Amino acid sequence: MIKKRQADIWRRIYAFLIDQGVIFLIIVFPFNDFFENNSFLENIDSSLFSAYLIISILTLLYWVVMESLFKQTAGKAILGIFVHSTQKETTLWQIIVRNIPKVSLLLIFLDSFPILFRKEQQRYSEKLSNTEVTYDG
Repeated sequence: MIKKRQADIWRRIYAFLIDQGVIFLIIVFPFNDFFENNSFLENIDSSLFSAYLIISILTLLYWVVMESLFKQTAGKAILGIFVHSTQKETTLWQIIVRNIPKVSLLLIFLDSFPILFRKEQQRYSEKLSNTEVTYDG
């Protein structure tokens, strides 16, 4: 029988970077013309804010839909890692809670910081949502 183990930090980082590439191609890139015509520092208006809000919501939806349906994202699938509940079946609420920090690089960095100091390879939002990222090994 294959035992599930917590995925190490490097596997998770590589999966995250792959997913960031996918998100850029399918979510951010279509807004490219909009951002080229609107300098963030010169013109902060409601349309620019709306674009960032839409990108954030679509980014969160990518993570939530993929992990809810497949227990993994594109990056996780390539690296053979999965999201699991540490209790019973993984719920939609758990998936949402664990992915909220991923709408901002600052939030995901702060959320991931505890991994460096704990034996358990869990972000703060994963502890809060009772989820973990595992691989078969």
